Amino acid sequence: MNRRVARLIAAPVLAATLVAVLAGVTSAHPLGNATVNRSVTLSVAANAIEVRYTIDMAEVPAFVEIAAIDADHDGMLEDAEHAAHAASTCDEARLALDLRLDGAPIPLAKAGEPQLDFPPGVGGLETLRLVCSFASGALSIDGPTEIAIVDVTDDGRLGWREVTIAGGVGV
Repeated sequence: MNRRVARLIAAPVLAATLVAVLAGVTSAHPLGNATVNRSVTLSVAANAIEVRYTIDMAEVPAFVEIAAIDADHDGMLEDAEHAAHAASTCDEARLALDLRLDGAPIPLAKAGEPQLDFPPGVGGLETLRLVCSFASGALSIDGPTEIAIVDVTDDGRLGWREVTIAGGVGV
């Protein structure tokens, strides 16, 4: 087989291999393994607003964050370290969310325990996913109402930001 024929065969095989390998990487984190993605989801009911705030770290920032969570630097993450990190990060997120109802600020309170886990990532590394739950106090939404939320957290990291507002019971 001459070199030209070998190259013609090798090029599509190499391209197919790269597509297969990279497809797994992009399905986990579409912007790459160095992103920090944030999602704010509001569920609006006639008497309250629930907020779910999610931080999704790809492999590289998760690696750094996991080292920071390990407060005693023993290479092991204990439940107390998980809880302290999750509570602190969720409290910072709660304070960085600006929720308004017809222009008036609505304070948010913690509504449940944070959920911190470390899904497997690419190359044997872990990712990090933290879900925080908040809720407004009692509200009375009985007609057309303007709801606005701004996530003012900005750590300068590349990643997507998403806000979803959905009607709940009575809305």
